Amino acid sequence: MMGEQSDTGKRPEMELETYFAAARDTAPVPDAALLGRVLMDAGRVRLPWHRRLVRRWREMRAAMGGAPAMAALGCALVVGLWLGVARPDGVALIAANVVGGDDAAVMVDVMAGDAFASLEGAF
Repeated sequence: MMGEQSDTGKRPEMELETYFAAARDTAPVPDAALLGRVLMDAGRVRLPWHRRLVRRWREMRAAMGGAPAMAALGCALVVGLWLGVARPDGVALIAANVVGGDDAAVMVDVMAGDAFASLEGAF
């Protein structure tokens, strides 16, 4: 098919090439009325900054699971900030009761001394 001749004696690719060359030579230029309408439409579509901000908050709230999830997140934020800034003394007491009440239960001897000395020749 590529090597066939058309009625004019030229290959079809060569006939198309003349049309493509003519299209490259004359670039379409939009008139001022069209550009004005496009810019006017773009100005209508763009929302003011406060409407965009409200839209972003709505999208974020929907992505997180709605109002109940946002309320839970807010409560967790407040409690975390409260415990981080004003550490109550009760937290240390609760931790001591959960662990066992004795400080020795929490302490771990990292340098075990001669505990591994007996394994020296085992490997």
